[in-house]
Amino acid sequence: MKWSFVSLCSLMVFGLAAQARPPIVLPKPLNPACLPTPTPTPVPTPVPTPPPRPVFTPTPSPTPVPPQVQPTPVVPAPTPKPTPKPSPTPSRPPNPKPPLTLPVDGAEPNTVGLLVLDEALAGKGSPALLPLWHGYPWRKLSHPKTWTAFLIETLRADGQALIETVPKDIKYYCPRYEKLDSDDRLAFWARLFSVLAEHESSFDISTVLYETQLSSEREHVFSTGVMQLSIVSSRDRKYGCTMIQTQDDLFDWRKNMGCAIRMMSQIMKRDQAITVDLGPESTGPWRGFSRYWAPFRDNRMKSPLARQCLSEMILQRQKDWAKEASLSFHPSYLDEDYQKAGERRFEHLLRLINAFPLCHEPAH
Repeated sequence: MKWSFVSLCSLMVFGLAAQARPPIVLPKPLNPACLPTPTPTPVPTPVPTPPPRPVFTPTPSPTPVPPQVQPTPVVPAPTPKPTPKPSPTPSRPPNPKPPLTLPVDGAEPNTVGLLVLDEALAGKGSPALLPLWHGYPWRKLSHPKTWTAFLIETLRADGQALIETVPKDIKYYCPRYEKLDSDDRLAFWARLFSVLAEHESSFDISTVLYETQLSSEREHVFSTGVMQLSIVSSRDRKYGCTMIQTQDDLFDWRKNMGCAIRMMSQIMKRDQAITVDLGPESTGPWRGFSRYWAPFRDNRMKSPLARQCLSEMILQRQKDWAKEASLSFHPSYLDEDYQKAGERRFEHLLRLINAFPLCHEPAH
């Protein structure tokens, strides 16, 4: 697991804080219908006494009459049908590997292009405002400010649909979103984008996952890079990812992230939602980003009662998630504690996105 790579220094710095923290206990649902249904104790069924079986007297069989021999009709031989040739299944190719040469990141910029994030980097604002790769304990980026500056620039250029839209399910991710100005919304989308990237690749540009289902054209599909894009999806004209021409392009984090933002913008225009409307009347297939990215999927969205319980759980836990925005250490250090308490993947995604100070009313 990823936290096995924590350095000795990190363990020394955060060991005391971890020891001092009480174990995390997830709150029970307020709605009794959301509680697990106890299994009733089965009542033994009495076995009835069977009635006595009647005595069977066989009836004598009549003497059989030998059948008359009929001539065998001549049946013409059937015309053989040609055996259809099976469609060959293409053999799986090896996983693609990053090219030997990729663009160099260069020196870190003096600014990331957004004042609220520059202030956080300078220690004048909460570090929880920053994309998740800043201070990430399980994989240290050599140029985190370069990543953030590129992300902000690309969101401004290709992510206006994200910034201008108020998603139907935004209350589960950022309750104050409608009150945020464009710069604060930009910072929120940078945070959400980075949380999704952490779930997909842990910010490792060489990550490759073989998808067991072939494409509609019977091609093998490999999800590749920071945002786990496939060459098949990247070439879909509706997304306009002209920067992706070959499999190697998906290993370039700039092209990979740039294409992902264009995909998210087109999905937002279509569905007006991040995942799905969690109301009890919501039905149908995955919506929003869950169309493409599995971390946004949760099977509890598939039935009305389970969806209602999930919605209530999110609103119940948001107060605790909001408190993590004031932590002095990276929220990923709490991952193991939450996993032991039974946190699921979608809940983990929600927790890290909700730990964003601007999304909640300040505590009084």
